Amino acid sequence: MDQMASYKNRSAGAVFMALALITTTFAGIGFANPSTGSGNSNMDTSLDWDAPMLYLTIEFDPGNNSSYYPNIIAQYDFVEEDEDDGSQSSFLNGTITLNEYDEPSEPYNSYIGYVFLNESDIPAEKVYYDVSADIYGVNGTVSTYLMSGMSHACIEYDAQGYPDDCDSQQFYDAEEDFENIDDNIDGYVNWTEYITWYNDYLTMVDDEQDELNSTEENNTIAILSSYDLGFDDGYVTETANDNMLQINEFYEFWLDNFDYNDEEPDFSHLFEMLDEDGNGNVSADEYLDFMDDDEHAEPLDDFETTLLTNIILDQDTDGNGELNLTEFGAFLDALEFALYDDYEMAMFGSDTDHNGTVSLTELSEGFLSGNDEMANNTTMSTFFSNLFNYSDIDSDQELNSSEFEEFYIELDKQTGSECYEVLAGDEAEEDGILEYLDSSDSNSNGPDSHDDHDYYNHTEYLEGDVFEHNGTFCVDNQMDSQGMLWLFDSDGDGTLSLSEFFSFQVDNNTTSDHLQMLEFMFEGYDSDSSDGLNADELSAYIHDRDEGIDYDLTDEQMLGMFDTNSDGNLSLEEVLDYLMVPANATDDELQMLGFIFDNHDYDNTDSLDVLEFADFRFYMEDQNRTFVPTDEQVLAMVDTNDDGVLNLTEVLNAMHLSGNETAEELQMLGFFFDNHDYDNTDSLDANEYADFLGYLNGNNTFVPNDEQILAMVDTDGDGNLSLTEVLDAMHLSGNETAEEIRTLGWIFEHYDDDQSMGLDSKEYRGFLDFIGSGLEYEPSAMQIMELIDADNDGSVSVAEIIDFINTFEVQSDDELLTPIEEEYIATMFVVFDSDGNNLLDAEEFPMFFNAMNSDDNDHGDDHNQDNDDDHGSSASSVDVWFEQWNDETMHLVIVELMVIHDAQEIQELIMIADAYYGNNDNVMDQSEMDTLMAYLALNINTDDIAKGLTLDGNDGKAVDFWVEIDGLIEGDDVVFIRVGQVIEFPVEGTYETSSAHVFMVDNSDHEEDDGHEGHGHDDVCENNVRVHNSQSWVISNVISTGTEMVFSYEETNDMWYGEHDDCDASGTVTFTLEKNEDSAMPVEEDDDWTWEDEEMNLIPICDWFYTVTFANGSMMSDQAIGEDAITGSRTVELLDDASYEIGIFCWDPEGGIISIELTSALGNSSNSSSEVAWVWMQLEVPAGVGGEFPIGISWTDGYHAESGVLTIIATGDGSAGDLSNIKVTESESEGLPGFTAAFGIIALLGAAMLSGRRDD
Repeated sequence: MDQMASYKNRSAGAVFMALALITTTFAGIGFANPSTGSGNSNMDTSLDWDAPMLYLTIEFDPGNNSSYYPNIIAQYDFVEEDEDDGSQSSFLNGTITLNEYDEPSEPYNSYIGYVFLNESDIPAEKVYYDVSADIYGVNGTVSTYLMSGMSHACIEYDAQGYPDDCDSQQFYDAEEDFENIDDNIDGYVNWTEYITWYNDYLTMVDDEQDELNSTEENNTIAILSSYDLGFDDGYVTETANDNMLQINEFYEFWLDNFDYNDEEPDFSHLFEMLDEDGNGNVSADEYLDFMDDDEHAEPLDDFETTLLTNIILDQDTDGNGELNLTEFGAFLDALEFALYDDYEMAMFGSDTDHNGTVSLTELSEGFLSGNDEMANNTTMSTFFSNLFNYSDIDSDQELNSSEFEEFYIELDKQTGSECYEVLAGDEAEEDGILEYLDSSDSNSNGPDSHDDHDYYNHTEYLEGDVFEHNGTFCVDNQMDSQGMLWLFDSDGDGTLSLSEFFSFQVDNNTTSDHLQMLEFMFEGYDSDSSDGLNADELSAYIHDRDEGIDYDLTDEQMLGMFDTNSDGNLSLEEVLDYLMVPANATDDELQMLGFIFDNHDYDNTDSLDVLEFADFRFYMEDQNRTFVPTDEQVLAMVDTNDDGVLNLTEVLNAMHLSGNETAEELQMLGFFFDNHDYDNTDSLDANEYADFLGYLNGNNTFVPNDEQILAMVDTDGDGNLSLTEVLDAMHLSGNETAEEIRTLGWIFEHYDDDQSMGLDSKEYRGFLDFIGSGLEYEPSAMQIMELIDADNDGSVSVAEIIDFINTFEVQSDDELLTPIEEEYIATMFVVFDSDGNNLLDAEEFPMFFNAMNSDDNDHGDDHNQDNDDDHGSSASSVDVWFEQWNDETMHLVIVELMVIHDAQEIQELIMIADAYYGNNDNVMDQSEMDTLMAYLALNINTDDIAKGLTLDGNDGKAVDFWVEIDGLIEGDDVVFIRVGQVIEFPVEGTYETSSAHVFMVDNSDHEEDDGHEGHGHDDVCENNVRVHNSQSWVISNVISTGTEMVFSYEETNDMWYGEHDDCDASGTVTFTLEKNEDSAMPVEEDDDWTWEDEEMNLIPICDWFYTVTFANGSMMSDQAIGEDAITGSRTVELLDDASYEIGIFCWDPEGGIISIELTSALGNSSNSSSEVAWVWMQLEVPAGVGGEFPIGISWTDGYHAESGVLTIIATGDGSAGDLSNIKVTESESEGLPGFTAAFGIIALLGAAMLSGRRDD
């Protein structure tokens, strides 16, 4: 439909006419074809920006030629001009249809059209354009060239990447001035036109300004003549010395003589021109008067006047009914940048009383008045009235903005159309009309010449058709049921009555039968029996009608048509009449129909009511129906003795056997019979016989029950099957191996639940199901133990287990156990050897076997699941060594140290070892200790040890692991748990030829795979990590990619130390290993030596400190004393008249007990503590005290012991004596006197580790 297009075009036309007053876009010039008549045709092309969109506007005023050409089209061409050589090339062209936007009642119409360019259409570089447009008038299939127009443009991209105009804006402004001066619109500016324009300009700027005198006019003409030089760029040619300037000549004149400013346009002069009464405001009347006075524009009609008036009122923000300068600028922006939606424009054009709402009368006068066809169409008037009422939510007979928007959207939905561009070869997705331009070279001088005829075709395409031309494809919106209801609901009650429905469907050719059917259909689709069709009911009707779905009469109507005795039911005879049964129907056919009748006579009244008749009809109309008699009817047909049941003989007779059946087949039928004789009466009732027939017809395979199967192979008839009977029943080939026969015996034992050496029916069923499953049998632990027990002594040793596994691996062509796998097995063996006799008996071996075969190695002990974290502390430190014993490999040794200080935790660990791994006698012995260490070792994830660690880019493999516990069985206050792991890396070249290696820890993509805690490369990112230099290799450099894994060299223990590292940190640590200078490769230890035998205790680190409080109360703390070795002598000078706290602290890297003692002539002080210990003395040095005072120091951690002397020198003059008489107070508390709370033990440790390294 065209209603929406008409509405939109009228609003757009009014805005563009108003916009013509103030446009500052890029104007072009039109050139008329003199052969097309004497009318005053003119055109205008312009390029406009609405970032990031560029669009071409083409306007055409055909004058009185419009009567010849009802359709106007424009062919456009974008030509790119090279900035350097001026060459041109076309890059975008096409054809559009121009739409009229003036009142049809005017003598002639104006036309407008747009071409929108996307960013992809615009060259990426700065480019200059010529944009041309040729106008054609189309009358039927003939098109005639009318005139041409041209614009210029320059495009470049701004900082945001949007296309924008460049320096050719000057040219566009020059074009605008050119058009204003060219009074006769002939495309030239002659001298008279320019002087007239300039004089008008002078008087407009200043009423008292005099016009040019003759001398000034002659001077002006001389200047103009100097620019009359002609122009020719290969596309446009302008004549020189013709006493007039064309556009390009004028442009050069304009550049030299006009004051160009490309800032925002100044519309103040326009505002002053419009302000006729000079009150500083522009009213709607003043603006509209100016519009009507424009001789180049068509007079505004009522709709356009209303539209512009309401836009002015909308921009009147102060509500005084007029526009001030600011409001006028906003008004112009609203027009230029299309700030209003389509529905708002339509509402502005319809609101004649300017009250912000639209009545039905205003809507009719504003909208319908512009379309005679719609205004005179009663149905459309009904449609608009109903749509108006539908949108009038508050029922005040006026549409406010939101209601009008709803009205407009619904109108577009019901009456609009959707158009889009298509290409030749595309397939139509729906029915519609294709508009395309077809040209013919009528005079053989090349296509697209101005003298050729263009044919503007409209071709209908159906869904699936292939387009033969490029063009615009338009599809009308289909009015839905709501729209159809609005069209024909003449009384506006929201439903269609029968008479309204007839007006919708009935025409002069409708017969009485059709009327009756329409009435039936009306009743049928009136689902709520309201005597009217609402939108949903009408939608259902339209859908079925359009889809060709036949309407079915209701069951009541159909029954009434054949109820000859009018009793409200149908007898069998009446039903046969309905079915139109032929007279030659057989008795069997009639009997079958009687059966069907009976089957639907649910209440056994010998007649069918409406519901029964409906089911009967549905059944009869089913083309795939198959009549199946009831079970009782089937039984009666074969019950020869009429006793109501069937014996076996009757069943076999009913089967019509051939007589050639074997005894086995007859026996099988007897089995079937027995299986369906549920009540064991030796006969089948109707239900049992129905199941019997269903079973036979189902092509089922009979499967005897378990008791029958057993009896078939129970040769001795004792009700059980021996192994011999089972094997005989399997019909073995005789070629089975001993292992296969043994496996069958194992399976027999497995299913002999009662160990009776025979299988009953249930056990035999289990045996058969397993054999039939094809599953591989997994022997029990005891069966495996029998295989492993080579000496048949009823128990197995670790050697027997390893020999058995290796023998199996050889037979399977697999690799033998590795040393670490053998150690893993031996370690687990220790865990389950509960009596410590180095053998696993029948009670111990199943637990060992189950643990070896479990996924999580939980060893079958439930308590292990809960105590992994309860009886130990997380690792407090990790020590790492590198050592090379041969030219093929290098060992990386990782020892994880956990220190337990808490007495309760130590006691819990003893209890676990004694209760779970020992004899629970409350005494910890060595066997229980060994079992505990073996259990802890089993929790080491050997698969994860070497993950992420490389030496020279090569991966390593775990070759050893162990756990040792010190202090637990001895009853010490501190218990040490060391978890050791050895990783072996291949090395290239001999030790002699090698000089360096690169070891890397890669934690950048670490991910635990199985939920185990593991002991892999995570171990090097614990709280404290120490990497030691070895006898063969020293670490020269450590590089970390993350701040959480930073290492520093610690000289005391010749190691690299990393502190407070984050195990979850992502990154890498690279260690550069250099060969120890002048060293030889160490001699490899004895074969029975292991890393467990190596002593790994570290030297504690100690340092002095002191604080001082002066007589004035000031204090100095955290004062280090010297840089000498603690084992040597140190001195410290003390000022007199002050008090001092002097002490020493020591830190054991392994968290052991460390003891410190200070001795002096005036007093002693000592302290013992785990991990960190400190002692101090408080000295009072009065004013004038001088001399020296020695303090002795000694410490030990049980492995290492050292001592030294600190000499105190007082700087007083001795007038108050020497230091031998001063007051000394020994340390008695756990705190550090004179130290702030912030300066705690962590700070001391940090100071010691990072700044106070001591010399050996």
